[in-house]
Amino acid sequence: MKTKLFQLIYRVLKFLNAPLKNIIKLSNFVNLIIFSFFSKGKYIVRDESSFMFAESFVKYYLLGGSYDENKFILDLKKDLDETSCVLVDEILKRFEYIYTHSLMDTDQFFNQEELKEQSLLDRERKSKNNLPGFVDEVISFYHNGLKLLPAEVKKSLIGTDVVDAGAFWGDSSVIFNKEYDFHKIYAFEPEKNNFSKLVTNIKENNLSNVLAVEKGVGDFVGQIKIKSQGPGSYVGDAGDESINIVTIDDFVGKNNANIGLIKMDIEGSEYNAVLGATETIKKFKPVLVISIYHRGKDFFEIKPYLESLDCGYEFVIRKFNPYSLAQEIMLIAYINK
Repeated sequence: MKTKLFQLIYRVLKFLNAPLKNIIKLSNFVNLIIFSFFSKGKYIVRDESSFMFAESFVKYYLLGGSYDENKFILDLKKDLDETSCVLVDEILKRFEYIYTHSLMDTDQFFNQEELKEQSLLDRERKSKNNLPGFVDEVISFYHNGLKLLPAEVKKSLIGTDVVDAGAFWGDSSVIFNKEYDFHKIYAFEPEKNNFSKLVTNIKENNLSNVLAVEKGVGDFVGQIKIKSQGPGSYVGDAGDESINIVTIDDFVGKNNANIGLIKMDIEGSEYNAVLGATETIKKFKPVLVISIYHRGKDFFEIKPYLESLDCGYEFVIRKFNPYSLAQEIMLIAYINK
């Protein structure tokens, strides 16, 4: 009931063209009042990063116009399977909720399927399947993404090379090494502390085909600032140190790589990195596993851009972390053999 009330108020204010700041202030005030009088829910305080994620969706892509006629949504859903389309609607509703609530009722967060997945993964995470202790991230959700691929597509990956952009400590690289028969895995990690741990983990786990690359990926070759925040380190003007950045096209060309898979989780730089991988994508038509939840631009514009390359990709969108409200949303693209 509370959610429906908020949605009604929010849509009425939008229809009346109320200033955005007033919508936010009123929503937060009402939310605080309700929280003060009703304590049945399990509440958490919205953090700044969650608000920034939500703002990039709602403010720039969802405000104004009819939801059912929103061109960004229609373009994103084009030729997606039904599961992907349902997920898109659910994720956008959740981002609207995050955007308009400074206190969030976790009782309303998760659907029954997510709760079931949480229970199953709780058991799996205890066993770890003999993986190194630093590999968690829901047993590396990238592996779950590749599990969705048709058998012939997975077979075509054998002996090819991988670009693991945003390797962090090497969790996804370990999975790629353990579960798939790749040739070389280029693990890109530009943040110095993460990179140091990545190199250590590669050595300690004898990952002889994993090559650590202390660089970021983007749409140009040069230097850029990075904000060091562990797994959430991101590039931008707020950065506190400089890093080297390359395009995937330039790196692949210089290393004569045969790319079968590109995985990206680079905290909102995915769109630019895709631009810098255009020629590699057109030449090799690799499987793509790309995080699209950090920014509205990534969520709404990466798929249409890839479609414009006319490579023949099929697309699905999946959420691989049932413990999160609107994170670990992945765009998976592959050529159906």
